[in-house]
Amino acid sequence: GFTVLYDNVDIFSLIGEIGYRVQKWNLSGRLEYSTYDTDVLPAAFHLPEWQFEAKLGYRISDKLSSGLGIEYLGARTAFIESDFPGWNRSGTLDPFVDLHLDLEYRYNDYLSARIDLDNILGQNYDLWYGYPVFGFQAGLTLSYRF
Repeated sequence: GFTVLYDNVDIFSLIGEIGYRVQKWNLSGRLEYSTYDTDVLPAAFHLPEWQFEAKLGYRISDKLSSGLGIEYLGARTAFIESDFPGWNRSGTLDPFVDLHLDLEYRYNDYLSARIDLDNILGQNYDLWYGYPVFGFQAGLTLSYRF
């Protein structure tokens, strides 16, 4: 399970976002840099200094659209709990890059279907210490709005 740790944290973040649309193309990107100043704990666990994501979308037709995205999450300090009191420690989770692809078909204003392919590179990494993500993932979503 998870151990809940409490601390007062001062967070400083610089965030930049940009987006551009031209005809059937849509490009967007986001970069975030953050620093964390904790009162008691040695680090703000599982929070990255750097995050980046970029998305490229293309409208194939009025009913069909696709998207390609890349996400980078920087190295994070992890809290590693021990079964022995006082033996808790910290470690570093490696940064990762995740690539995803989607395809959406809108039958009408109410009904649509979407295919999502995540972690296309099939990387193995821990999102939180001891909690690895699945390798390549595929999902199908059917939506009906009313």
